[in-house]
Amino acid sequence: MPDGPADSARLTRSAVLVAALALVDAEGLELLTMRRLAVSLHVDPMMLYRHARDKEDLLDGLTSLIYESLQIDPAASDWREEVHRFAGDWRRTLLDHPRVVPLLAVRPLVVPLAQRPRAALDLTEDVLVLLAGAGLSQEQAIECYRAIVSWLIGALLTEIRVVEATPTEPDSAIRLGFQHLPPGQYPHVRTAADALAHDHGERRFHTGLDALLDSFAPGTSPEGGQGARRDP
Repeated sequence: MPDGPADSARLTRSAVLVAALALVDAEGLELLTMRRLAVSLHVDPMMLYRHARDKEDLLDGLTSLIYESLQIDPAASDWREEVHRFAGDWRRTLLDHPRVVPLLAVRPLVVPLAQRPRAALDLTEDVLVLLAGAGLSQEQAIECYRAIVSWLIGALLTEIRVVEATPTEPDSAIRLGFQHLPPGQYPHVRTAADALAHDHGERRFHTGLDALLDSFAPGTSPEGGQGARRDP
């Protein structure tokens, strides 16, 4: 985001998207508007429409900005290692921009596949090529791809969602606000309060991804899990 008034004649789509991302990081997606973005860039709001048709185009641009920062090597010799490397990059990127995670989860629900940002399509293509090169059939590769995406988004939503009532309280149950519920309710959840209040971060993220990939490794089937042979 520029420190002083922007030169509208030199304003670019890239600069607009970077400023939009900074605004979302600071205030959240729900407060992103063309007017607020124009104020942050010190330009007339009408100037923005030269670089983003509308709010929807702006959201697609933000999605593209995230995907452009991520790459996966479709020719990698070790497909699992490459998925883990990419997943680690994904996790670190979105932990830097946690308020964008809901956008990546919801945007595919409203934008047809072929109309999504090219960066997202490029990444999808590269993942499918990598999985095909690992020996997965087209059906297996698609199911594996969907499972990976579900894990990447779901795990991050879980990791960033913890909201504590009293963050400085040492008792996990109180920190999570269970004192406001009638005694005796949700006994299993109460017992698990310590585990629910603490996230193991990167280790848990990669352990879960490993378990997912086990079911798709060549020589297994998604239905049968690890050790179940594929039909010849």
